[in-house]
This record gives sequence, structure tokens and C-alpha cells, in this order.
Amino acid sequence: MIVLASHGSSRLATALAEELDAELAAVEEDRFPDGEWITRVPPDLEGTAIVVHTTPAPQDENLIKLLITLDAARENGADEVVAVVPYVAYSRQDRRFEPGDPVSFRAVARAISANADAFVTVDLHEPSTLEFFEVPSENVTAAEEMGRFIAEELGEEDPVIVGPDEGARELAKTVAEVFDAEWDHLEKERISGDEVVIEPKEIDVEGRTVVLVDDMIDTGGTMVEAAKALKELGAERLYAACTHALLTRNADARLRAAGFEDIFATDTVPNPYTVVSAARPVAEAIRELVG
Repeated sequence: MIVLASHGSSRLATALAEELDAELAAVEEDRFPDGEWITRVPPDLEGTAIVVHTTPAPQDENLIKLLITLDAARENGADEVVAVVPYVAYSRQDRRFEPGDPVSFRAVARAISANADAFVTVDLHEPSTLEFFEVPSENVTAAEEMGRFIAEELGEEDPVIVGPDEGARELAKTVAEVFDAEWDHLEKERISGDEVVIEPKEIDVEGRTVVLVDDMIDTGGTMVEAAKALKELGAERLYAACTHALLTRNADARLRAAGFEDIFATDTVPNPYTVVSAARPVAEAIRELVG
């Protein structure tokens, strides 16, 4: 078994190779004069090749590099190719929003399925869309790893774990259950045409340390809006935690300005706030898929 690490996923790939007690090799990248990409893997591969390649911006470049690396692994002798794509581009385009639209994530899933024998990802935006893949697939969560980190980092403060909306409810619950923390999610209630109240469904946060947990932080708008509501309700300290720290449009500065003291993220995409690795749950999924 060999783990092939792309440039954007070297940190996770290194940890994954250690978890699997597997060989680690880097994927080389280059461009032709016309700008097209080429990737190179070690020749004469044998057994299972695990390609670890995440696909944040520039999404299209990263998707092409993923597909040609999967092809390179097979063409250079791998008996079985596993695609580990910790963050999958286009995962939020998982339905037809307007007549004539594509279901973009389904198209991505089909392309990966045509080039790999198995697929593993982390905290997929909508877990049910795993059914788009036509090969054995697993969607694992880094929530327990994040829960252990928060317990060690903030446990003495007895933090409340809060999802910023209904969609993050289960993630917040899983993080909190690791160390028996209280948890909740925020709900929006429209009072009038232009007045909306955002507040926890059950827990009083006054004077408490609150960790807002979501699957990804993109522009940070949801987190900033949630922070404002929590501060108005008396929350004393705020932290943001996520699996995928995309942090577009200067999002980390926006979070700091909104009162977050720190950001906790995993190694699914390159970012300066990685404190947790998704390697353990990914390794467990690979063992189940390939034996």
C-alpha cells in the first residue's frame, strides 16, 4: 500500500501514511508550455495506491489534477486506486436550482468514479449525496477529533458547543458528546418583515465560552451573524471550529473582527489554523473499503 500525496494535501497524506503504516510518496506537478497540467507518480506501483488530493480553489485545476493523478496511478501498475478527496469541489451544487442547471456535484462524482475503485471524503456538505458515487464510498467525520482537541484546549472553561444553524446541529452534537459538553444550535425566527431574531434553541449562553461548529467556513458570513446574536445574549468568549477552513474573501479577519478569539480547523484543505488531523477516521474507512 502506498499513499500518494498531492501538493495541497501533503499534511493529511503524511498523517494518513503513518496511520496505515504505508509508504508515502509525493505526486509531482508540472505544466506544458500551453498551460495544461501533468502529474507524475512513482513508476511500477503495486497493490493499493491511495491518492490524497483535496479540491478547494482553484477548483477546476484541482479537479483535473485529481483525475489525471488517479489515471497515472492505475497506468503505472496499481492494482487498486482509492481516491481520498477530503474536500470535494462543487459539493454545494447538489441539486438543480434553476431549469437548465446541471447537478454539478453528480458530474464530479461520476468523473471520480470512472477513475477510482473506491472513494473517501470528510464531512460532506450533504451526506446523502454520497449516493452519486458509483464505486464503494465513505463519508467520514472529523467531529470526534475536533471534540478531543476542544476538550483539551478549552475543557476547563466548560464550553457550550453550538451549531450556527439547523444544518450544523448533528456536527455540534457529535463534537460535544466527545467530552459531555452542553450543545445546541441557533434558530432564526422572523418577528416582522425586516426583523429576525437568532438565538439558541434551548441553552442559556450568558457568561459562557461558546464554540461555534460548522462543516466549513467559506466567507464567514454565517459565523459572523451567529457571533453577533451570541454576544447580544451575553456569551463571554467565542471560538470558531470547522472541518474545511476555506476562508475566502478575508474571512479569518472578519471572524476576528466579529469577536472570535481563534479558529480551529482540520487538515482537509491548506489553511493556517489546522489543529486537528482527519487521518484517523480516513484510515479507518480505507481499511473497511480495501481490507
